Amino acid sequence: MRLPTCLRALLLIAATAPSWAIAAPAPWYWWHSRLDGQRYCAQTSPGSGWQKGAGPYRNLRCEQTIPDRARNNPPRFEPGQPDARSPGETVIDHLQSK
Repeated sequence: MRLPTCLRALLLIAATAPSWAIAAPAPWYWWHSRLDGQRYCAQTSPGSGWQKGAGPYRNLRCEQTIPDRARNNPPRFEPGQPDARSPGETVIDHLQSK
């Protein structure tokens, strides 16, 4: 049985929607040239002659810093999902330990 194109598209959207909730843009950093000291704001290294400077920032002008609590808090999981910090522990083990 072949599904209609509309239904296939809806299933694809429904299957990928959970990943949208935890996705976040990559942070921006100041990169400093080892040759002449120029600064460049980017998400990834512009090359081997650059070293990472200040950051992380939210925007491409490296103006809005990301607060420490946003950087250090792990993503939250829905109830019933295993905890990312204890991959060997099952949900039942986790609930019984509390």
